[in-house]
Amino acid sequence: MKGSSLRELAYDNIRAWIQSQDLQKGSVTSEIQLSRKLDMSRTPIRAALQQLEMEGYLRIIPKHGILILESSAQRVGDLLDLIFSLMLFSFEFTRQFNPQSLYNLNANIEEVTYTLSHKSEHVSPDVLSRMELQLFRQLVSLSRNIELERLFEQSVERLYWLDNVRRWKSPYRIETEACFIPILTALIDNSDEFRFRSLIYLQTLKKTWV
Repeated sequence: MKGSSLRELAYDNIRAWIQSQDLQKGSVTSEIQLSRKLDMSRTPIRAALQQLEMEGYLRIIPKHGILILESSAQRVGDLLDLIFSLMLFSFEFTRQFNPQSLYNLNANIEEVTYTLSHKSEHVSPDVLSRMELQLFRQLVSLSRNIELERLFEQSVERLYWLDNVRRWKSPYRIETEACFIPILTALIDNSDEFRFRSLIYLQTLKKTWV
């Protein structure tokens, strides 16, 4: 139990350092450096690094160290595909087994729709990205599946979602809004169009992601 707790502590700290850029993308560190920084033995750190490698945060290079990975187009694309697959699954599952809960999203959907339609030019990209993410998070939570929600949150973290707002900036913002508003409409209408509109928006994200 103690070893497991130390591994989890090492994992949480190293992942937080990567996300905060304390361990910068493209930089190299080592088990020894991390051991000193965390003040723990190398065994739990090695286990944490192996998990982080499987999740795509870093690469363990024998005899050379630990490389903090840059975001590659392939990795970003895979993570975005996963996020939208989770959203589509949750939508279809909820529509089939608990359609009433989709209507519980309406207040949030109406807020986002109003913002985009009436005062978008006065709202920062950061705020729009947070509204977008909150809506997607609520949609996935409708599945009431803890594993799906965990995968969603991990993927969002690995993509640095709130740091990537280029789609909400010029010259992409008009196109992004034009793709995003039909998603909101499809959610309100509980429509088959949701899948089609989501896939279009997915391509917009892939095109504009850093």
